[in-house]
Amino acid sequence: MARPSPSQIGEYQIVRKLGEGSMGVVYEARGVHGERVALKILSPKIAEDEEFVHRFLREMRSVSLLDHPHVVRAVDYGVDLRQNLYFVALEFVEGVSLEKYLAEKKRLSVEEALRITKEVALGLDHAHRLGLVHRDVKPENILLDQEGRAKLADFGLAKPQGKASITATGVIVGTPFYLSPEQATAEEVDIRSDIYSLGVTLFHMLVGRPPFVEKSPLEVITAHCFRPFPSLRDFLPGVPDPVEKLVMKMVEKRPEDRFTTPREVVQWIEKIKKKVPLKGEDSPLVELEGKSDISWENMATRVSSHKPLEKKSFFWIFLVGGGVVILLVFLLFLWGKR
Repeated sequence: MARPSPSQIGEYQIVRKLGEGSMGVVYEARGVHGERVALKILSPKIAEDEEFVHRFLREMRSVSLLDHPHVVRAVDYGVDLRQNLYFVALEFVEGVSLEKYLAEKKRLSVEEALRITKEVALGLDHAHRLGLVHRDVKPENILLDQEGRAKLADFGLAKPQGKASITATGVIVGTPFYLSPEQATAEEVDIRSDIYSLGVTLFHMLVGRPPFVEKSPLEVITAHCFRPFPSLRDFLPGVPDPVEKLVMKMVEKRPEDRFTTPREVVQWIEKIKKKVPLKGEDSPLVELEGKSDISWENMATRVSSHKPLEKKSFFWIFLVGGGVVILLVFLLFLWGKR
């Protein structure tokens, strides 16, 4: 029998149920001063694991330090001892998830997709400075407020870099469609894993679907680990070259080949906006401290590896190859006369 919804948890009055997932249930609630919050309740089965609860509370202390316009803030967390329910009270965002927005729009313009990517990257950069990795960046966890500004939500899977996760060792955490190769193999991850997942999300925004759509989660995970990432030009032939390079750099298989920090992703997007004319007005530029060591001219891309050789390439191969053969025959003829 399903457990009845509570009317109050801690000091929060429940208004309505917003959703439910593997980690628990989310409600709209009101605080003691009438403030609206999204109240996330851990599943009772999960709460029975004392080690999990200990790690959860420890990690929420880190997550509660996040304070950025592009991150959904955790305003409170704790336990309702009467009902033995662990909760997190989150900033209530009036708007829609990127997942639902994409379901309606199908795909976004280059301008809008880059703006959302930049804003999420700014939020990730803030978390990175506090030593946090999100580990589940995907359209469902990106909220768009009524002004269209992106806010990264659900740091429930987040963890400090170099520390144990709140999940069991060896368990894959994340969503298969947006999973980094190192997550898929249950390796230790850092901020570069979030950059990969954000790159996959950017691809989805531009194309209208994730890069790998297979019959099973295992096939999707295998594709992220071993199959070449599809080129944007296979779907959008007219996409600006710097945008193609941005995506391919974010989704390199090896973490060391990607951008090092979200700050570099933001700087690259700002370079695109300055060099490539995009239709419409964009959001104000965000100047970041420090200089980027990425090189616009030297940025490697694997775009050409996805394309067949052109006819003129075959002509030159035939011409040069034929010349070499003729030269060898001539040299053999001279050698025979000696």
